[in-house]
Formats: sequence, structure tokens, C-alpha cells
Amino acid sequence: MAADTGDLSGRTMLSGSGALAPLQAVALYEALSTLIDVADGLLCQPRFQHAGVLNPAGEILSLMRDELGDRAEEAIATAAKAAPTGRHHRMGWAEALIRHNARGADSVEELAAFARSLALPRS
Repeated sequence: MAADTGDLSGRTMLSGSGALAPLQAVALYEALSTLIDVADGLLCQPRFQHAGVLNPAGEILSLMRDELGDRAEEAIATAAKAAPTGRHHRMGWAEALIRHNARGADSVEELAAFARSLALPRS
């Protein structure tokens, strides 16, 4: 069964019987991250804001960007629940998790410890 893709307001799109496999969740996370980067770039343009204040179109785009961010967080959390099998698949999975955690890490040591933890057996 496919993941729920209906109205996204106030509910999770990744829950239920249509749960994504780790690599599907990684692919979704990477796609959503790209869309977030595009929205961030657009929000800097004068047609969406003036002197740092969003206009109505910018407000709508900002809300959409926030929704994409929420869904990206769901996707990476889903991916983190179980490691895929196979060296190539595990490398892509680990790379996405490390890249995501690098954004919020307070130090290189913290990020290195997280990366090392990915090599440990998962239950």
C-alpha cells in the first residue's frame, strides 16, 4: 500500500500501513531537502520580501517551506529506524543520516561519535 499523500495539514504522511523502507525514506528526505533549498533561495528574492519582511506570497511560500521541513524530518526519522542491508545501500543510508546530523551537531567530535554509532549493530 502506498504512503498517504492526501491533505498534509495536521497529520503525518509517513505513518500507517504504507511505511517507507529505509532507502525510500532517504530518497524522500533528499528530494525534500532539495525543495527546501529552492524555497529558501526564492524567499530571498525581492518578489517575496522587502527589507527582510515577507509579502503575502512570501508568507505562503514560507509556510510551504516549513511543511516541507516537517516532512523531511519525518522521512529522515523513518530512515533512521532501520539500516538497509548490503554495503552500497548502507553507505547511502549512513551518508544521508550523517549529512542530516551535521546540520545540528555542536562539534566535529559529536558528529564523529554519531557516525561511529551507525556502524554498530542495530536492534
